[in-house]
Amino acid sequence: MRRFNDMPLRVKMFIAPLILLLALAGLAGYSMILLAQNEATVTRLNDGVIKRSELVADLDATVAAVHARLYRLTSTASNDSSKDKAAEYTAALEKQFKDVDGKLKAVQQSCAADTEIRPLLEPLGKTLVAYSDAAHQVMSMAQFDSATASVFMVQAEDAYQAYDAAEQKLNDLVVRQKGAMIDGTRAEAATARVIFLALAVGAAIVAVLFTLLLGNLIARPVMAMTAAMRNLAGGELDIAVPGVGRNDEIGAMAAAVQVFKDSAIERERLTAEQERLRSEQEVE
Repeated sequence: MRRFNDMPLRVKMFIAPLILLLALAGLAGYSMILLAQNEATVTRLNDGVIKRSELVADLDATVAAVHARLYRLTSTASNDSSKDKAAEYTAALEKQFKDVDGKLKAVQQSCAADTEIRPLLEPLGKTLVAYSDAAHQVMSMAQFDSATASVFMVQAEDAYQAYDAAEQKLNDLVVRQKGAMIDGTRAEAATARVIFLALAVGAAIVAVLFTLLLGNLIARPVMAMTAAMRNLAGGELDIAVPGVGRNDEIGAMAAAVQVFKDSAIERERLTAEQERLRSEQEVE
């Protein structure tokens, strides 16, 4: 307290705004941390479960398109007038199967590091290979014997159903992971909002309390000095001058008032002494 009392008033008046600025700087720093965390979370979502979900959905959509075209091939192959169309379907299917291979590899690479997903990748790959083999048998026979191609189509359908079951397990797991991560991100964001609001309210309360405290510490000696000067002006010379010995502006004022008080006391003493001498002269 002594050290505070010795500070100049302009320094004391700057303490409360300084505390508020520090609090705001702290909140700004925390906000930057939250933004960085949010950016990292968004990146993790985009590069992680969301990307996996998109890759799995893309693979499934491509395989479904292949299967639909394979059915159109067997239907077209039974019509002698549609041989060119059947050949067109076969060529398109060859391209689609290459696309399927690339998308399967993308899924495998994206999910390889996930220990929960990894066990589902091998069954998915095996069922897709079995489906590709069955589909290629259909494609080969469709050029020569549409009836045999239709028989092989039954095997292709069974292989597709096996793939679809394996893909559904993978898709369910990826979707569940995505939902869990999104829910976790929302919970983290809600917690961060609560912490930020708590810090903001706490900083505001501290700033207000410090402002009131510092204002009181500055105003109280000024008010005490004003009262002392009023009392001295009224002739009360026995009062103690507050703030004497301080090294701030209040201390300077107190020193001046103390001089005024000492002068008034001395003047009163001299007046009393003169009255005493006059009384003694009148008695003689």
